[in-house]
Amino acid sequence: FIARPELIPTMGSAARQSLVDYRPERGAERLVALLSEILRQRDRTSATARGSSHDPSQTWDALSIPGNWTSRLKANARARAKKGAIHLHLKMNPRKRAHGNRILVYHLILPEDKDRFRDHLKFLSDHFLVCSLAEMRLALKRDSNADGYRVALSFDDGFRVLTRTCLETLQSFGVKARFFIPTGFIELSRAPAGAARFSLRAHHYNLPVEPMHPEDLRLLSDLGHDVESHGLSHTSLKNLSQAMAERELTISKSHIAHWTGKESVGFAYPYGHISSTLGHPSEWVQTAGYEYAVTLKRGPVEKSSHPFLLPRDHAEGNWSWRELSYFLLT
Repeated sequence: FIARPELIPTMGSAARQSLVDYRPERGAERLVALLSEILRQRDRTSATARGSSHDPSQTWDALSIPGNWTSRLKANARARAKKGAIHLHLKMNPRKRAHGNRILVYHLILPEDKDRFRDHLKFLSDHFLVCSLAEMRLALKRDSNADGYRVALSFDDGFRVLTRTCLETLQSFGVKARFFIPTGFIELSRAPAGAARFSLRAHHYNLPVEPMHPEDLRLLSDLGHDVESHGLSHTSLKNLSQAMAERELTISKSHIAHWTGKESVGFAYPYGHISSTLGHPSEWVQTAGYEYAVTLKRGPVEKSSHPFLLPRDHAEGNWSWRELSYFLLT
């Protein structure tokens, strides 16, 4: 102001202009708009908790296609480009044999996916020895791949729809899978509105998806499947201190033991995050008493693989078996 006094009138005018909207009436309008949006979000969550999240006819379109038309166009373009690239690659480079032991991870198998999931298991049975993760880890210790490469199946997040869509198919093929469960989600199974809020926060679908119930986990265990930990609140370990992470790891472990009668020995990193500026999550998992942990990094599982950084290949129930082969066969 001392050096450039000629700017004072202009700056004063700009300051007055910046305060035009700072009126009680405008402040009240903004507050009402904010509260109205909060109520709309609450009503939407409650409605989906009562209806869509428990509706066995949920579809991938409803769960994953963006509502905004520009985002929808971009998503469709990306999906077409991906499928086109995979089709072209398979045409030019036909893949015919398995290369390495693999762990597959699914999140959802919807009612519309049941036939495709059966095709997945047929494809996997033709090219791999389909086994449990425990059997794969034992074979790796013995360094025994003479009879072929193995594949193990896992499912993350504890969605109840899996008990209606893939469990029967797994049983018909004699496949024992690993289910990695965020136990806080399961605790909310009797509180649909709370479960819906958890699902919308943690799982990135347009609608909430119903969690399994404790009795579902007991059923999985009784059928020979393994129920393992995916944390308590499905929070990335990179966002937690060691003490907070240990709470997630130990409480979820105790919940699973209480519900299934069996100790959880495996852990799946939420969102696949395996690093932290506050320490080494793989060491935290080991300290909490687990025997192994799985990531979301693609690749074969080898004898030299770090037991607390095991790779997994992501798949979805709406993929064709050819899309699956693109990632698994050479």
